[in-house]
Amino acid sequence: MQRNPGDFYTQLAFWYDEIFPVSVQQVDFIHRIAEQQRKAKIKRLLDVGCGTGALALTLSILGVKVVGVDMNKHMIEQARLKSETLGSTPEFFVQDMLDLEDNLAGMTFDVITCLGNTLVHLTGPQEIQHALKQFARLLDQNGSMVIQIVNYDKIFNEKIMELPRIEAEGITFERFYSWDEEADEVVFRTRLNTPDTPTAIEQETILYPLKKDELSSMLEDLGFADQHWYSSFQQDPLDSDNLPLIVHAMR
Repeated sequence: MQRNPGDFYTQLAFWYDEIFPVSVQQVDFIHRIAEQQRKAKIKRLLDVGCGTGALALTLSILGVKVVGVDMNKHMIEQARLKSETLGSTPEFFVQDMLDLEDNLAGMTFDVITCLGNTLVHLTGPQEIQHALKQFARLLDQNGSMVIQIVNYDKIFNEKIMELPRIEAEGITFERFYSWDEEADEVVFRTRLNTPDTPTAIEQETILYPLKKDELSSMLEDLGFADQHWYSSFQQDPLDSDNLPLIVHAMR
């Protein structure tokens, strides 16, 4: 998570792994695309908006040197605690994606991931382009990005106002969209119910509705002309019927 590090995300940190568990499909996808491109295993990966570090920890256990960054200090505290408990080796930093090089100067990576709709927590095209430029500078020459956001073309075309409810271990997580047709922003409202909260925890965040063609153009401007678009981590081709939008971009 990135641009709004307030109390909601502090509460969310404790339940993050139950709500957004890392999947075998995510891990397999990242390994698969890297091996297809580089004909070699991933050695170094940067996970931007790493949350509580589940993906970073899983990849680290599999032998990848991983750095995870997130803007919320409570997410990073959870990630570091899990890392110590597991005896794993990722490095975790509290870091805004707009200032990545503050902690990562001199580092390079084979792959940079930015999953879970993190990128659109930035305020608009200028900030997103700035973040992508930093990704590009931190990548090896043959490196690649994996970005996952919501398919905002589908959201707007079908006027979707609510995402599927997430339920797990006595938790319910509800997500709602609203927007002004003239505004380049959406209001993202969330409601979290947990076993130890007597009332729902609610949050409202402004997101930038980054569409496929705009993201593609930004990546091309940075030299990432080789782009592969998917609607799932099983590499299903992108179509208008699915909410996930995933791009694997290479120079």
